[in-house]
Amino acid sequence: PTIRSSEKPDLICKSIIDGKICIMCENSNNVLIIPTYFLDYFFYDEDNYQKSMFVVFVKIIRILALFTTIFLPGIYLSLITYDQGMLPTSLLINFATQRASVPFPALIEVILLLLAFEFLYDGDELTPNSRGTSLSILGALVLGDAAVSAGIVSPISVIVVAISAISSIFFVYFDFQSFVRIYRYLVMGLSC
Repeated sequence: PTIRSSEKPDLICKSIIDGKICIMCENSNNVLIIPTYFLDYFFYDEDNYQKSMFVVFVKIIRILALFTTIFLPGIYLSLITYDQGMLPTSLLINFATQRASVPFPALIEVILLLLAFEFLYDGDELTPNSRGTSLSILGALVLGDAAVSAGIVSPISVIVVAISAISSIFFVYFDFQSFVRIYRYLVMGLSC
């Protein structure tokens, strides 16, 4: 995304000082900041008030989270589907026994789990803060356990999708979350 929206005066002032253009409209508390660069989404307002060494460490963690959330499901699918020789034999046998009772191909299995996560994530956005987080955590635990018990998905797929979902929580800007979601599904499609 090349346009960012904000209501925070400190971010808007910092953007103006950095030479960016801020567009304000009458009767609206949102300000559009242009241009926005890729690395701007890894820098949050609270980073201004932290030690620089800690900020650099957290930025590295955020970049690793980005690569994890976009590429982990695709890497899992390509290893399970095509390149099984790269896995150690004991791990491959473990994956094969887990997937033996699953009726769906690995791609359908991961897409179903990611869609369930998307439903929970959007439901969490719409419910009040006091109930939303506990509702989504409970839903994810119950759904994951029920899906594994019913033989619809394998436990390793639940783990891969859970790690990918947890890694995507680092990104709070809606436009950047959309970017991450689109590229996650694109990489999954290219891996199969």
